[in-house]
Amino acid sequence: MNDRSYYFAEERLVFLTIEDARKFFFDEELYNIVDDCDFNAYLSNKFNYYELFTMTDEDKADVLSDYHEYLFECWVDDELIACDMYED
Repeated sequence: MNDRSYYFAEERLVFLTIEDARKFFFDEELYNIVDDCDFNAYLSNKFNYYELFTMTDEDKADVLSDYHEYLFECWVDDELIACDMYED
């Protein structure tokens, strides 16, 4: 049994697992709403200009995917309340 669930107060939703929360976050494209981190600042902390301008389209897609994953982690930390579950 999973010993933790996650409550999203804004939508009054409970996710039984973090993977359920991940599915909701990406299905609803909440990464377009969550703007805790400026994308330019995120890029500048990870890459130099030369790397950015010489990336392939596949590399750029990977960076964007990593950024969305980072936004998911921020969303979990900021918006979800972890709840312990107990059996009777």
